[in-house]
Amino acid sequence: MGPKHILLGAVIAFTIGSHSASYAQEIELGSYDNLLDRVERLEQNASAPVHRTAPRTCCCDTGQKGFYGMGELVFVAPFQTNSTGIIAQNDPVIEHLDFEWDLEDSYRVEVGYLGGTDGFGWRARYWQFDSSTSFDVDSNAGLVQDEGAIIWTSTDDGDTIIGLVDVDTATMTQSIETDVFDLELQRQLAKPLKISGGVRYAKISQGFLAETDAGIAIGDIEFEGVGPTLASELVMPVRKSGFALFCNSRGSLLFGNQNFRATDDDGGEILLIESDGHLATSLELQLGGEYRFAKGLYFRTGVETQYWANVGSPNPSAIYTDDSDEANSDDPRNEDLGFIGLMLEAGFVF
Repeated sequence: MGPKHILLGAVIAFTIGSHSASYAQEIELGSYDNLLDRVERLEQNASAPVHRTAPRTCCCDTGQKGFYGMGELVFVAPFQTNSTGIIAQNDPVIEHLDFEWDLEDSYRVEVGYLGGTDGFGWRARYWQFDSSTSFDVDSNAGLVQDEGAIIWTSTDDGDTIIGLVDVDTATMTQSIETDVFDLELQRQLAKPLKISGGVRYAKISQGFLAETDAGIAIGDIEFEGVGPTLASELVMPVRKSGFALFCNSRGSLLFGNQNFRATDDDGGEILLIESDGHLATSLELQLGGEYRFAKGLYFRTGVETQYWANVGSPNPSAIYTDDSDEANSDDPRNEDLGFIGLMLEAGFVF
């Protein structure tokens, strides 16, 4: 390689090196300018207010604290283990013609305090039902072949018989009135589950009236008692909407007095049975759905059923179990009463 080639190679190398250094300097200066711009933008963003979206909470959060109140419309139909209105002696078949109830309106109110999951709360609630039903019988309805009979028999001595026979036309009416008051402490074990316990007072009065062509017959029974009550409430939110499913249950044990009286204007006798140490029990269940708004307002609807054992019945207690004319005596004090229907509830937590 001659001197000319060596000189040419040196010139080329110098030119390439100078261009590379200039390009590297441009890259370096450009990167530094970009870095200054980014720092300036970050400083501007840091001085601007930051808007953050609050995490969405479920309106069905049942671990709330505060006072609340609610009102319920309860539409229920009573049912009884002895629903006899009159005995139709239609030869050869003897039939018991029963009372049939439609849905009747009643109301329930409740006030209390929610202690959340870290404290106790309390509540007071009251339910009243007061309604009656009637039906008529004559030769075209019910008593199509023979007369009717309305009979109460004493379970103590078997000798006292109250009632009417040879009834051709009659109007039977039954009335039921309840007053139920609960006072309880309650605790939120977890957000979905709440339990409560306390004392219940209940007064249940039932009446029977038969206005017939053979006279008038009247039966009355009343139970009044006090005892412990336990309840639970389970609320399961539907994802993170305001909707939820709920289940309420309650059981009570009541000690008290029970008085039964039956009379008629035929013989003028009175059948009176009194009990100072009577025991009754009750079970209640509600199932349904609810919607809760963010500000504490909520609505509920669902089915409700109640069963009251040993509260008695005022209806005629003689029971025909076959086609004979022999009636068996039944104790009116041990009959059961129940309710089944729908409920609508609105409440507010504040």
